[in-house]
Amino acid sequence: MSAPPELLYDPRMLRIGLLGAGSHALTHHAPALRHCVDDPEFAGRVELLVVCDADAARARALAGQFSFGGVYDSVDALVAAVDAVVSVLPAAALAASLEPILRHDRPVAIEKPLGSNLADTDRIARLLTGRPHMVSLNRRFDPAVRLARDWIQGRPPLRAIHGLMARHNRLEPDFVWSTGIHLADLMCFLAGPLRLLSGSTTTGGGAGRVGVLSGEGGVRGTVQFLPACGRVEEAVQLTGDGWFAEVATGTRHPWRVRCWSAGPIEVDAAAEADAPEFLRSGTRDETAAFLRALLGGQSLPGPTVDDARPGTELTAALQRLAPASGQ
Repeated sequence: MSAPPELLYDPRMLRIGLLGAGSHALTHHAPALRHCVDDPEFAGRVELLVVCDADAARARALAGQFSFGGVYDSVDALVAAVDAVVSVLPAAALAASLEPILRHDRPVAIEKPLGSNLADTDRIARLLTGRPHMVSLNRRFDPAVRLARDWIQGRPPLRAIHGLMARHNRLEPDFVWSTGIHLADLMCFLAGPLRLLSGSTTTGGGAGRVGVLSGEGGVRGTVQFLPACGRVEEAVQLTGDGWFAEVATGTRHPWRVRCWSAGPIEVDAAAEADAPEFLRSGTRDETAAFLRALLGGQSLPGPTVDDARPGTELTAALQRLAPASGQ
């Protein structure tokens, strides 16, 4: 599909391009965009214009399933035709893909992780400084996280935080860097920047890690990644003076949040059992926040690359732990 003339489009319509048509785009970003466009808040104001992927057949399939206008075969063609970009590319391709996006001065939402290592993160940060962007760390928009964070506001300071991410048969060596960033970023979002005091690897396959953490104001914590433990779970526990909260995010399972304050439980809520993951995980709300800011001429809600830096540095420190003998 060649780039259409600009006059074909109503200048009041926000035209979105989706860069990448892999599994994550298919299960999260494309359905979230479609859901938003069909919502009365955005209907008639946002157009899903085009998809671009190195695999043209995959791009055509996604475009057809979610009613995008067409498929382009290059990033430059996509960026020239749209008003904003949602980029769901592999980490190694992220930095290079930003150059045409920035050349055309398009706002962009980018998937994590921020490159393949901290050197890539630094390069991406330099490219995006002062440019409208947000990093897709959807746990920040998870309904359970929002409920817990609202409940915690105004209470005595946080004292301890504990996080767990468990998966089944995730044996890739960079699991903590590429996927664990979600949990690390969430913990830093809730507790402030956290640093690794000590850590070790776990046995039994995969790239498991256990870390002891410290934060500002005397906060202490632990984080554990179990990528090959046979179950799927993602949860954070928070303790302050006289209060306690636990959050199970909406990834793979319905979210749940429970909160206590020196007595009976005060918050006990959960997602509907049949809610699709892109809704219960926060991806839809993240996408809506991106579109809402663009339509309103407001700053993007973030997180920016700088906002994501503490969690990224924490995952890098955990990723650097030497594998245990025999793994």
